[in-house]
Parts: sequence; C-alpha cells; structure tokens
Amino acid sequence: MSEAIKLLNDAFNARNLTPAQVAEDFIAPPGFSRLLGLDHCIMVGPRGSGKTTLLKMLQLEALQSWLPAHRENRHEYAGFIGIFVPADVRWSMQLDFHTRGIATEAGRIALQTSAFSHAVCLALLETLENCITVGRTGSDLQIYSAFAFDRKTESELINTLAKLWRMKVEVPSLLGLRQALRLSQTELPILAARLISGESLASVVAAQPFIGMAWLDALVTALDTINEMIGNKTQRWALLLDELEIVPETLLRNILMPLRSSSPNLIFKLALSPSGAGAMVLSNVEQYGPTHGNDFKTITLGYVEKSQTRRFSAQLMASALTRKGISVSADDLLSVMGPSMFQPTLEAADEGTQSRAVLARQKVFQELAAKDESFADALNKKNIDPTNLSFKENDKRAWFVRKIYPLAVFRNHYRRSAGDDGRVIARGAVGMQLYSGYPILLDLTEGNPRWVLNLADELAAEAEKREKDIRAVGVQSSAIETFYERFASLLRVYPIEQPVSRRPTTLFDFVERLGTYLSSKLLEDAFSADPSLSFTIDQAAYESHGRFIETCVQLGVFILMTAGATDDGPPDLGAGGLVGKRVRLCHRLAPKFRLPVHSTRPIAMSSALSEDTTPSRSVARPQLKNVVERPADDSQSSLF
Repeated sequence: MSEAIKLLNDAFNARNLTPAQVAEDFIAPPGFSRLLGLDHCIMVGPRGSGKTTLLKMLQLEALQSWLPAHRENRHEYAGFIGIFVPADVRWSMQLDFHTRGIATEAGRIALQTSAFSHAVCLALLETLENCITVGRTGSDLQIYSAFAFDRKTESELINTLAKLWRMKVEVPSLLGLRQALRLSQTELPILAARLISGESLASVVAAQPFIGMAWLDALVTALDTINEMIGNKTQRWALLLDELEIVPETLLRNILMPLRSSSPNLIFKLALSPSGAGAMVLSNVEQYGPTHGNDFKTITLGYVEKSQTRRFSAQLMASALTRKGISVSADDLLSVMGPSMFQPTLEAADEGTQSRAVLARQKVFQELAAKDESFADALNKKNIDPTNLSFKENDKRAWFVRKIYPLAVFRNHYRRSAGDDGRVIARGAVGMQLYSGYPILLDLTEGNPRWVLNLADELAAEAEKREKDIRAVGVQSSAIETFYERFASLLRVYPIEQPVSRRPTTLFDFVERLGTYLSSKLLEDAFSADPSLSFTIDQAAYESHGRFIETCVQLGVFILMTAGATDDGPPDLGAGGLVGKRVRLCHRLAPKFRLPVHSTRPIAMSSALSEDTTPSRSVARPQLKNVVERPADDSQSSLF
C-alpha cells in the first residue's frame, strides 16, 4: 500500500477511535434516526461518508454517552445491543492466499466462514464485557441493569458459551474464552495446509469442531443463552458489519441471506460501498433472497439536494473549527466565512426598484455581452436588454434571467474577449472567488464528513499561518486549492485496473478527461442556458471504463443523482446497477476543472470520453502556486 493511500485511509477515520471518542464529537447526519429502529438496514455510501462512524454510534459505549444529551433521539432508540464487527482482511485476501490450493469448494468456504465466525464471536464477547461493566456501574439506559452479573454467574455463562462453540477454556472467564478463540483463529492456515495436502474436511472438522459450525448458528445460540441468563428472552441484538465490499462473494451471500429470515432477536446493520463485487451480490441476492422494503431498508449516504447537506455540514464545520480554537456556531458561519459571490442574488428585489441583486446581474450581463457574442445573441432572442433587467415577477424574462445568472457569472469570470482567430481566450490564473464564502464552501464538501473535517483543518491552518480571519480571501483561496489538489493527487496514484488494449492511464486522467470536456463546452462553445454538467453512464462507457467508473463512485468522485438520504428506494448498487444512472463530478473537484457548483442536464458519458479533449483544445487551467502538503484525507439540482 502506497504512503498516499495509507494516509487516505487513516485521516479522520473513525476506525481508529473508540465508541466513546466517536460519540464525543458526533453530529447526527440525515438518516441516523432510522438506524436506531429495529429494521434491518444497509448503509450505502462512498469512502468517507461516515459509515463506520454511524455503526460505532450504535454500540453501548457510544449510545450511553450520546443519547442522554439528545433526548429527541432517545425515543427512536429501540433498545437493541450493538455488536460491532470491524472488517478484517483475514476474511478475504490473507485467507484466500492460504486456501488457493484446496481442491474442494466446500473446504474453502468452511475456512472462510470459520474466519468470519471467529470475528463475530470475539466481537460478541467484547460487547458482553461492556454490558457487564455498565450493568455493575449503572447506566441511564436501563436495559443494561440486567447484566450486573456476579462472578459466579459470569463463569457459568462463559462455561456454557465455551461448550456451545466447542472451545476448551481452562479458566471460565471472558479473557479465557477470548484467548481460546484467538488460538483457534491462528490455526486456520494450518488447517488450510491439511486440506491442501488432501486431508478430508470431515477429518479437519473432527479435530477442530468450531470449523464446522455455521456462523449464524454460533451467534444465535449464544444470544439465546445470554438472553436466558439476563431473564429477557426477547432482548434484541444488532450485528454491525462494516466494509462488506472486501468480503469474498461466497461469504457475503452467506451473510446477506439471513436478512430474510433469522432469529427475531437479531437485526442487521450493514455498511458497504455503492460499487464493487459486494454491491453486485446484494443486487443479485434479491432474486432469491431478501428484498428491499420487505426485508431491509436502505440508507443512502450520498446526498443529492443541497438542502439535505448544508445544515449537517454547517454543524460539523462549526464543531471542527471550534475544536481548532475558532469558536463558532452553525448559525454564525455566514458572518465568519463571509457571503459568496452569489449572495446578493438571494435577496428579493422590490418591484420597480434597482436593488442590489438587479444591479449585480446587470453588471455581469453587460460585461459578458460585450465580450461574448453568443451570450448577447441569447439575450436578444429573449428580448432582454442587459442594461435593464428590472422585470415584473410574472414576466418570463425575469425567470430566465434568474436561471442563467449563475452560468453568466461563471462564464464572465473565466472568459476574456475572443482573439483574432475567433477562438476564446481563457483567463490565466484567477482566484477562488467563485468557490469562496458561505454556503459555497460547504457545498464543496458534498456533506461528506471526512471532507468537511479536512476543509475545516485547511481553513484553520491557513488562518493561523497568515494570522488572518477565515473570512480573508487569501485564507480561503489557499485552503480551497489545497483541498482539491490533495484529492487530485490521490487520484493520480490510486491503484486501478487498466482498460483492455489501452495505454496506461491514471484515475485522474480519466476524471480530467470528463472535467475538461464539461469545462470546454461551458467556456468555449456558444452560450447555452442549459449546458451539460452531468453524465448518464451508458453501456458503451461502462464497457470501456467500467472499473474506473466503479472506483469513482466508491471514492465519491462521482455523485449518484438518483438517491438521497431521505430516499427509501432500493439501493443503486453494483456494476450492472450503475448503467443508466446519472452522475456528476463531485464539487470538491469543481475548482480544479473550472466547473460550477451545480448541475444541469446530462450527456452520455461515452460521448465525452470519445471526444478529443487534449489540452491544446481545452481551456487553459490556472497555474497554481505551490501547495503546502499536510496528511491527506480520505479523500445539485439547485443553482449556486
């Protein structure tokens, strides 16, 4: 793993935090309340969208810390006990290496299942230990009072669990049973070698009975035993599974099938990426297994509408800045960050008066019409005089002016007059004014928690270095440049399977091709009131660049525009499921490719990929000053 990818995985990652640490700074995003219920839930979102954080927030240690201060969510918590099982490469890559030489599929599946069973049982013991600790010390959550075991009762429970799991425990304690499971875990490669040598699976199971147990049976029987011990046979437990996209396909089927029918006391809260093999399995399993709506609910962590994300992003940004020593509330961000260039357009104008909004529009329209003949023609066809934009509200021209104003501002910002040959001359290095101020700065983060934290870190660092307020133009411009350049740098080194019969290319090359296409159409071609700023993933594009498209969805480079946090439809998952979907480039890369922070109609992705968008044809990109590197992060429909 490269250093860049390692930094990507480690920065702002809840995986490295305890549940209590996660709860300390937790801001509930849209959809969190749905996780607190008894439905089986599958969270779908790109890297950094908060899947691990949300799962950890369903653990005892996090809930008992967070819920008392958030009474509005208290009644939504259904009283289940969360068992968090972190993803482990031993389920897939490492075990796959050890099992390649096993002739029978049954033997390979048995070892994969056993590896997962060990992880689940160890997670259950950790959860049980926390419950006993809380039961003895007391908690605001009354369900844990039943776990106030004395040492004798605890020993009896451990002895029973050890017998159920066919484990030999010298000392009947939680520590003793954990050690027995870990010892059994280390024997898996040895057992694989025995199977490779030709020994039968039956012989291996006879020597190590836990290998032959189904993971669900091992878990459910243990839960039933614990429920009897606490005197509550209907106590609910939630299995919290993270990063299922790394799980081998056969094992993943085994994990997903119980969504349809399992113990009534066991519910599933799962998390996976919206692309890749794991997502494909979920899409296909509905043909004969659990179905969306009947058996599980989907919570999509990739948001579409800005209204879904701005409030959450503002709260998280304010919290992050406050921890950096810049005390601010979400409601204060407008004054702290300053307004965006488009803020005056949000103010309503009194009929018949020359309001600030009308004056701002007129200035932009006059400047652009003077240097862009196509824009002047578009206004002329609508009978619009750029020196007089005062219209009555029922005048269709007023609606048209409001619609095209953000596009006009953007085009006017980057264009100069045409040269002698008639070609557009793009402006050279320009500032980040189009992307600065509130709320545009928040929109750049897409509501991705990790990106919000990263941008907050950049803003605070630049303010400290320059000894200026965050509102300063230089502070914001430098933070924005670092913010998008670090993501671009990641895409340049991210490992990717190459398309067949094509020259080697990076993920950034692929994204740049699409971004440059949109930018060149927007800035070079004749003005359009409805330019293409999003893509439809057509079959041709997927056949030629399928792995690139899937990875872009997984990393959040592409934003799916067919689902949102409040959407209750089936998940848009897997390779085949992406064909026909509408996506746009994430706003984080908008300054890199000179794109607006909004989207309009789509164009087939294959059309953009097939067109020549070499730098000689494209709009010149700004020359950026050197960016000071810090550890990298993991890293619509409405107008600006």
